Amino acid sequence: MSSVSNSQQLVVLVSGGGPVGSTFALVLATMMRSHAKIYIYEGRWFVDQDDRTKWQGEGQGRIRRDQVVTLQDHVIHQMPTFIQKGLFSNLNERVWPTSRNIPIREVEDRLLALLEPFVESGQIELVPENLNERTDRLVNGELLFFVFSIKYSKEDMVPNNRIICTDKNIFICDVS
Repeated sequence: MSSVSNSQQLVVLVSGGGPVGSTFALVLATMMRSHAKIYIYEGRWFVDQDDRTKWQGEGQGRIRRDQVVTLQDHVIHQMPTFIQKGLFSNLNERVWPTSRNIPIREVEDRLLALLEPFVESGQIELVPENLNERTDRLVNGELLFFVFSIKYSKEDMVPNNRIICTDKNIFICDVS
C-alpha cells in the first residue's frame, strides 16, 4: 500500500460483510490494488482473543444462517477465478446440471478467509460494527465512495438501514 499516498487513495466504505459486500470488496481490491482503501463494516463480526475477525456464533449469542443458496454456473463463471476456487474448493454439490448449492454460512466464512490477505496488506480493514450516521468516517467526510446494502427484516420487509447522503460522495445501493 506504500506506492500510493493516502491522499491519492479512493476511500470506500462498505456496509455489510455478507456475500454481496465481501465479494464487492474483493473484486474492488483486486482491481484497484493500492489505489483504494476499503473499510467493511459488519455488526455480526467480532474480534477473537487471537485478534482475528470472525462471524459471531452461538458463543456470542447468535445463530448463524443455515439456508443453502443455489448458484447458477453462468453466475459463478463471472466471478474472478480466485473467488470461484475459494468458494467451491472441496465443495461441489450439484442439484441441477448447471448449478451448485452452497450453505450461506460457508459463503460467508470462505469470503471472510479470502479477505485476509487484503487485510494483512492494509488494503482492506474489517470493522466489527454496523455503519451508521455517527460513524467517524462519515461524519468527518473521509470517504469518496460509499456502498451499502438495504437489508429487509422478515417481520415487516422494511429497510433496516437508513440511506446516508452528502453532496460530495458517490453512493451505490445494492438491494438484497
